[in-house]
Amino acid sequence: TIYPSQLAKETWDTVEPMKLSTTPILFLNSNKDFAFALDGTMKALSAAQKPYMTIKNNLPHGQDKGAEPGELAVFADAVVGKGNQVIQIETHPSKIQPTLKYRLGSEVTLNNIKLWYTEADKPNPEAQWDSKVVKFENGSNSVKLTYPEGAKYVYVSITYNNDLTASTAMISL
Repeated sequence: TIYPSQLAKETWDTVEPMKLSTTPILFLNSNKDFAFALDGTMKALSAAQKPYMTIKNNLPHGQDKGAEPGELAVFADAVVGKGNQVIQIETHPSKIQPTLKYRLGSEVTLNNIKLWYTEADKPNPEAQWDSKVVKFENGSNSVKLTYPEGAKYVYVSITYNNDLTASTAMISL
């Protein structure tokens, strides 16, 4: 990234401190968030040493809606050792390696895995996101993905314990 000055870089690039932090960080976003786009979240996600990601389909932006997801409490409990209802993404899929590897917490029951994709040129809030179910085997820790023809951006969401979500990074195809 090019900055007009060193002061601007130190003031506005919040990714650099994340690279130094060993604190687990939960990123919670929506594929329709008009105020903080997914590509910005992905920059922060890639910088964090211990990232966890949840992308909610059509979650409106705002403190009221952002405070509702159960993933917040489950994540906080896991960080302080009060439970293990989280999924750690061990290997995010990529364009050339479409395999997702994950580790389930001891208190996790998988419900489904969906590949979310858009054919839009940019993953902005106006983009139309569609999904397809990904087959998985109980007891497995990975799935091989097939990207839909025409998809330009994709991410995977794993629904578990009935209504919780863990997601991969969004990637450009």
